[in-house]
Amino acid sequence: MNTETMQCDVLVVGGGLAGVRAALAARKAGASVITVLKRRLGASGNSARAGGGFSAALRVADPDDSPEAHFSDTMAGGSQIGNPHLVRLLGEMAPAAILELQAEGVAFATERDQIAQYMAPAQAYRRSVRTAGGGMRQLFEVLGSIARKEGIRLLEGAILLDLARIGDQVVGAFGYVPERDELVAFQAKAVVLACGGAGQLFPLTSNNSDLTGDGYAVAYRAGARLADMEFIQFNPTALAWPLGLRGGSTGGALLGQEGAWLLNRLGERFMARYDLERMERSTRAVTSRAIYREIVEGRGSEHGAVYLDATRVDPTALSHISGHAIPRLLRHGTDPLKDPMEVAPAVHHMMGGVIVDAHCATDIQGLYAAGEVAAGVHGANRLSSNGLSEAVVFGQIAGQEAAGYASRASTPPLPADALERARLGIEAMEKASVDIGPYLERLRSVMLAGAGLERCVSSTEAALACLAGLKAEAVVVGASRPGDIPRIVELRNMLEVGEIILRAVLRRTESRGAHFRTDHPRQNDAEWLANIVVSPGRNGPDLQVVRICR
Repeated sequence: MNTETMQCDVLVVGGGLAGVRAALAARKAGASVITVLKRRLGASGNSARAGGGFSAALRVADPDDSPEAHFSDTMAGGSQIGNPHLVRLLGEMAPAAILELQAEGVAFATERDQIAQYMAPAQAYRRSVRTAGGGMRQLFEVLGSIARKEGIRLLEGAILLDLARIGDQVVGAFGYVPERDELVAFQAKAVVLACGGAGQLFPLTSNNSDLTGDGYAVAYRAGARLADMEFIQFNPTALAWPLGLRGGSTGGALLGQEGAWLLNRLGERFMARYDLERMERSTRAVTSRAIYREIVEGRGSEHGAVYLDATRVDPTALSHISGHAIPRLLRHGTDPLKDPMEVAPAVHHMMGGVIVDAHCATDIQGLYAAGEVAAGVHGANRLSSNGLSEAVVFGQIAGQEAAGYASRASTPPLPADALERARLGIEAMEKASVDIGPYLERLRSVMLAGAGLERCVSSTEAALACLAGLKAEAVVVGASRPGDIPRIVELRNMLEVGEIILRAVLRRTESRGAHFRTDHPRQNDAEWLANIVVSPGRNGPDLQVVRICR
């Protein structure tokens, strides 16, 4: 195994929108930047699979909209436990962020030569904007071209192992490149984590295959605090059939459109049973549980789903919102203009993550976080179209702040003992020989049982017991070749993050947002208008119930 050392001012981990935006902002501020990606740019992270919907109070469609209204909707959607300072920044900065993307060459859907805006579920105004044609390919082509012209170094096909610290300061990180069987030591004055969520912890997810909780795990091991890890959003309308499209997006704002109906196998528009006022425009948490109830009570389709009938939706709006999905559905024999789609809830977004302040700074000096890896913006539930807006707004902030910090920071050498531990860790993985596949399958079943759409004390305690057994067994899981090492690193991260999630699920004895306890089915503001904060303790995760910021 070879070892290489790379130096930069700012190391960005993650190749989605938050990561690219952070890298560009840091470079614009004068910092030298290296970006570490598991895949190639444009295919790495969750942004690559997104439908292309952003929320911003541009006031084109609804002049009465405002950043304050966006703030109110987001706080309400998150059941009032989001960090109000971060939520206010989202509302205030999203319009300018969208216009900046447009100025850089990103094309958005338009009406009468202006950016078109659409309703999205649980948003009070038409503030959702869509990339032209849907999807994110064109956006990443534009931003990727700019990144390369600006001299940002992209290390594709690499995985982060751990952060490097001296005292309470991050001084870099360690990574591994399987194609070269190479351990990489990154000497950096500042590090930005923008490596997304953990959807691969569950059997059905809309997430990319590289979303395995790496950012949460490395931040936690370095001593950073996490929050809100019990809140896991299921996308209610992920494609469930045909099999080859399972987990694919139908467009996050589709349920906000007039004429988009959810139907069970009896042809009933069943949302009237769960949210008579908002119907299909309810929050994702309510809609996901409604679909789940219809399926488990026997009113689902033959493929364990329900039907999303968009045949009444304006064809132009459908094309803008679901344009990325329509060609794939047509190839599989479904025409959304004429046929209902079969959809079911799939794990979509982690509301929790690393605790950051308004500068995207974590508890650890020199470490920043942005996008899905960070907590605070969404509270108990994310509103449709807020995810990409969060990525672009806070990616920009994180990159600027990291570059500013780097301009003032010294560059101490990486600790030799940490480098040796990283090397020995890779060698240990190469010596073990048990196949990883069965462990991943068992882990996903455990997580669904303990932290799925409906939770209770018995199922979550049983899941924790099973997880403890899996962690004990995982020490013998090994690699037969260098290409297997990232999967083992991912498994160990997933086991660590899985335990944190399950312990947070068990601790919150109420139902709120995306967290639903069948044994505590009511929201309890008297005791639980607060956040669960997780810190690394001597005997595992240490959980405290606190108000992060008010």
